[in-house]
Amino acid sequence: MINKITKVSITVLTVCFILDISYAFGIPKIDKKVYLGYDVFKESYVDLGNIKNVGVVINHTSSIVYIDNNTNIISSNISGENLKIRKIFTPEHGLNNAYQAGDKVPGSSDYNIPIISLYGNQLKPNIDDFKDLDAIIFDIQDIGSRYYTYVSTMTDVMRACAKSNISFIVFDRPNPLGGFASGPILDTEFSSFVGMHPIPIRHGMTIGELAYMINEEGWLEESLKVNLNVIKMSGWHRGMYYDDTELEFIPPSPNIPDLNTAVMYSGICLFEGTNISEGRGTDSPFMKIGAPWIDAKKLLRQLKKKKFKGVRFKSDAFTPQSIPGKSINPKYLSEKCYGIRFIIKDKKKIKPIEIALFILESLAANHKEDFSFDENNFIDKLYGSDILRNSINSKKSVNEIIQEWKPFINEQYLLY
Repeated sequence: MINKITKVSITVLTVCFILDISYAFGIPKIDKKVYLGYDVFKESYVDLGNIKNVGVVINHTSSIVYIDNNTNIISSNISGENLKIRKIFTPEHGLNNAYQAGDKVPGSSDYNIPIISLYGNQLKPNIDDFKDLDAIIFDIQDIGSRYYTYVSTMTDVMRACAKSNISFIVFDRPNPLGGFASGPILDTEFSSFVGMHPIPIRHGMTIGELAYMINEEGWLEESLKVNLNVIKMSGWHRGMYYDDTELEFIPPSPNIPDLNTAVMYSGICLFEGTNISEGRGTDSPFMKIGAPWIDAKKLLRQLKKKKFKGVRFKSDAFTPQSIPGKSINPKYLSEKCYGIRFIIKDKKKIKPIEIALFILESLAANHKEDFSFDENNFIDKLYGSDILRNSINSKKSVNEIIQEWKPFINEQYLLY
């Protein structure tokens, strides 16, 4: 159910409570095109009843705190709402976006608020971590692609909240790629931390909508449901990419420096399951692909014949280097790679997943002796099934694979 709030005092009693505060109060104090869930919460006085002591799941994209790394003082931006932040939980890449993909992130007691890592020795919070907490607030910018692990972290925290009988609050944020869904829906036999739920690669949902769907669909273990409270944005609609919001784009992880990279990442991340460089170790990861053995000119001719919209392709050569905090040991370290650079002309027309599949198909055919998938079949976790790997190995056309993608039925969970 979706409820529009008509009063100030709110006690979280229902399993899912969508707070659409902006309709009731307006947002008079700040002048923005789009107001984040955090903005709506701050500018419209909300009484969360008995919720006083909270833990927060945040990183550098969050609005909830101000971090002074010189003094190691973390200041709360919500303390005026009678909320006390008792603990901070951090996802992959850490509180300050300082760890490369896959690196374990340590917790910390160096700050005035204890920091518990959910991407280190533990991926899930312990029940003891929630002692003396009334609720958890989640405020992290997602990227709009299923592979991103922030949704998996959110799921694990929601599950722990349900088991601890405390509320889970989401300050909603835009999907940077808008509300358009594309790609194969994950087969749950291939569920992992880079894709837990049966949603498409490009899911087209906000983080609050995903929380709503996860809760209502029973995707928390043992048929659990959490007391979920989503504080909606104001001004955002499904046709908006992030640059349409006029909000500052904060890189959500070390190798996603801008919106164009986030757009291409939805397809080019699949190359992480192959022996082809996805551009890590360069100044433009996910905006190029390559390997020492690729015939870039031949691949460029093949791509041009496909007449993909919204993008221009250019042959490229690059040499991956070790970049601390981004990619210490990229594929083909210090080896010259040949491949393709992507130049986005119209991000609303481009189809990165289809482009990635065609390139994989072409390289598998052009370089039978050199091309390979990761020996652990990581590609299956990324794609969400073994269909892509088996199809390319059996020389089945990727056009047939794309035709088999099923529609994503999620309308009842859309809040905008």
